[in-house]
Amino acid sequence: MKSSTENKNNIKTGKGEKFMQEKVLVRKILQYLNSLPNCFAWKSWGGMYSVAGIPDVICCYCGYFIAFEVKVGKNKPTKLQEKTINQIKNAGGKAYVVYSLDEVKKIMQGVTMND
Repeated sequence: MKSSTENKNNIKTGKGEKFMQEKVLVRKILQYLNSLPNCFAWKSWGGMYSVAGIPDVICCYCGYFIAFEVKVGKNKPTKLQEKTINQIKNAGGKAYVVYSLDEVKKIMQGVTMND
């Protein structure tokens, strides 16, 4: 049963704030990215055979490697996630911590313009 502060779209509210569950936001980001021409995106699943700290969403867009660590509400990346993001950037890729689909859209609009 859903709590009184959660509706059927998995949008929670509390103290005037509205935020989605992370899995819902990841799904919306993937739908958006995979709708872009020349973009291939996937969800990185953690497990015993995967590398710890890998961002939630990975994509290749117009030849650019881009990673998104998806967070909701006041959540912050872990030290390991921050380290992995820095390693991606040091290797020439792009990596971001994002809290909304709009933030991803702005990043993607500027990817090829800034290089």
